[in-house]
Formats: sequence, structure tokens, C-alpha cells
Amino acid sequence: MRFVARRDERSELLEAAPVADGETYLRHMTGFVESFVLPARRERWLYLLTERPKRLARDSHKLRNDLDYRWCGTLGGGGDPEIRQDGVYYEFVGEPRVLSAAEADRIGSGQDAIFSVVPGRWAVFFFHEFQSWLCRC
Repeated sequence: MRFVARRDERSELLEAAPVADGETYLRHMTGFVESFVLPARRERWLYLLTERPKRLARDSHKLRNDLDYRWCGTLGGGGDPEIRQDGVYYEFVGEPRVLSAAEADRIGSGQDAIFSVVPGRWAVFFFHEFQSWLCRC
């Protein structure tokens, strides 16, 4: 059984983590969309992730169906144990944060979130149904 952080632990961890600067965030999210989202859905997700409108959190679950499964496959309930470096973590609300892979795995489970390690090359999409999708190319 995987350990899932309690809500207050999640909040504390996120608040303590540094905020990703705007340029870094855009590089990671643009790379994620251009590499791991179906071509027909890229424009929509580029807009949503770069402009971050209020409806983004409401629509975050739709990303799972728009992933390009040539590059993304399910990990079940957790992140990729091979990831050893920090990345940009974004839960579709609030500010993007810089987290370690272990931190992202701990708080991402059960959430809709993107953890991008290498822009457009290596990321995990956490889905609220306790699924994680490893995206690599």
C-alpha cells in the first residue's frame, strides 16, 4: 500500500516548497503539452496551462483522455521510482512548485497534477483516481 500524505501535510509541503519561476514553469508545461498531449488537443492545453484560467482546475481531469499514449503509460498508483531529480509540480491551482520526485509522488497521489522533470522528455501525470501516467520520449 502506498503512503498518501494527509491534506495538512500536503499543504505544508507545498507551502514550504519554492515557487517555480514563470519562465521555468512555461518551459516545462509547454514541453509537456508539445510532447505528451494529442496533436488535436495541444492548442487547448497550451492555453489552459499557460494562461491558467479559473476553469483549469475544473477541467484538469480531462487531460488524461488527451494524453498521447504512444509516449505515456500507466504506472498504477505511484510515480516513477527512477526519477531522482527535482522538477516542476503543478496541481492546476495555486502556484507551481519545485519538488523532489519523492515529494511529488507523496502528494500527487489522488490529485490531478503534472510533475515535469525534463521539459518535453520526462514527466508524470497524476490522476485523481490514484493512477499515475509516466510520459517519456
